[in-house]
Amino acid sequence: MTSALEKFMADSLKFGLVFPSSQNAAAEAEARIMLSWLKEGKYWVNLGGKGETSIEGRLLQLLPQVEDPELRVDIEETLKKKP
Repeated sequence: MTSALEKFMADSLKFGLVFPSSQNAAAEAEARIMLSWLKEGKYWVNLGGKGETSIEGRLLQLLPQVEDPELRVDIEETLKKKP
């Protein structure tokens, strides 16, 4: 049983299948929300801290955690368009 699972995992990685961690999934969900707000013209958000956080800045922080190539490109292109 273990060898079959190991073979599956090795073949999956060989063919480019990515197993996202729950941490990456959460970061990507946050990035999608932030990106949506940015596209709607919202630039600041209160994340529970004492002040507001720049949505553009937060997207830049999340970018290294985003594994979804389409989402990455969407974030990059949107940030390039904004002043």
